[in-house]
Amino acid sequence: MHLSRSIVLGHVGCLLAGVASAQPPAPRPVVAWAAAPMEARVAFDRAVDPALAARVVGGTIAFGEGPKPGRAGRPEGDRGTIRIAAARLVDDGRTLSLVTDPHPRATTYRLALPALKAAGAPGPGSPAEVAYDLGGVEVSWAEGEGTKPAWSGWWPVVDPGDARKLAAGSAEHDRLWPLTSKPGRLTLRTQVARASASVTLDLDAFAPFEATFGDETTRSASSSPDAHRATLKAEAAGEPVELSLAIRAGDAGVSKVRVSDAQGPLPRAAFLLPWAPATPPPAPETTIPAEFRAGGDPARGEAAFYSEAAKCSACHMVRGKGGVIGPDLSDLAGRDRAWVYQNIVEPSASIHPAYVSYTVAMKDGQVAMGVVRAEGADALKVGAIDGKQSTFPRAEVEEIRPSTSSIMPVGLLGGIGEEQARDLLAFLTNPRPPAAPGR
Repeated sequence: MHLSRSIVLGHVGCLLAGVASAQPPAPRPVVAWAAAPMEARVAFDRAVDPALAARVVGGTIAFGEGPKPGRAGRPEGDRGTIRIAAARLVDDGRTLSLVTDPHPRATTYRLALPALKAAGAPGPGSPAEVAYDLGGVEVSWAEGEGTKPAWSGWWPVVDPGDARKLAAGSAEHDRLWPLTSKPGRLTLRTQVARASASVTLDLDAFAPFEATFGDETTRSASSSPDAHRATLKAEAAGEPVELSLAIRAGDAGVSKVRVSDAQGPLPRAAFLLPWAPATPPPAPETTIPAEFRAGGDPARGEAAFYSEAAKCSACHMVRGKGGVIGPDLSDLAGRDRAWVYQNIVEPSASIHPAYVSYTVAMKDGQVAMGVVRAEGADALKVGAIDGKQSTFPRAEVEEIRPSTSSIMPVGLLGGIGEEQARDLLAFLTNPRPPAAPGR
């Protein structure tokens, strides 16, 4: 009896082992990228459990390098997080599309994925982390000039062969390659980031093309049916310069696109997406005038903060009272006055990544400027300088462009006078008064 029972249990154990071995392996992320200013995508080698999309909503994507953010949310380095407002799985569950707040810096972004497992697989799954940056090229493929693109998306580099290797396994990119074996029009848009003041590029492609680099536009010359070349020069002044190519492809397939300078083919790191924000320069040192270094009445400064003259509270909050367009200033108590003074008199010198302002152009011609936040999957909210917030449907947005200027006005201290300015600094930097007994 005991022997037969052991045999039965042994068979059950073998069957369970067989079931376990038959479970599909966890999906593997193959590539991640920034698909738009407010969208990130992750491609997997197989379908993902549909519950993943709901689990990431409300989470964040970390970005940047350097020390952690300091007091009042101000980074001592240049790092932070962006919020995930919505998510969905597309391409039969093989691509995760995330609606996010805007990507504020051209740096590395890191996304933690919880409980990653195949669709229909039991068990809790395994966490994973993916990283991406704002490098790459915006690409579209159309059957002819003036026709709607049959495919549009992202490449990690300008060269089609290298892009195909680097995006291998992505269902979204796999749809493109059969299209490129037919006659059509390939359009590439990117920014070239070089440190020198002027940049000369040599462009080589498999078919005739028209290229624009900065303010210069030219057509390619050919030395053979599959060798077409152009040289363009732009004044860069250390800033990225926009580059676009429109290539008329025949039926031989998309093969080669090379971008070179005097040092040779440009590395992958030289290409930034067309909408990627410029890297802000280091903040200059500001000397605080002697009359603002000390003194002032915090109580009068509080009144100034909430006054119509200063309008600070339209955008900023202190201790739970005020606006939400700009950073919460509750934790400025104890900060160096010179630092606070500099951020007031030169608001564009050091902009917190979470409060970069954007120009939002609508398809109907309307333009809004301010701090942008994702509002679910289908809308975005723009907080303007007057403290008011406006909501716009994402489908009606034509373009979102980052600004290098803060929406905070300059000359604020001069506008309220020296005495009130000193009181305002005292209010912002002095420790909070102790609470009254019994409160």
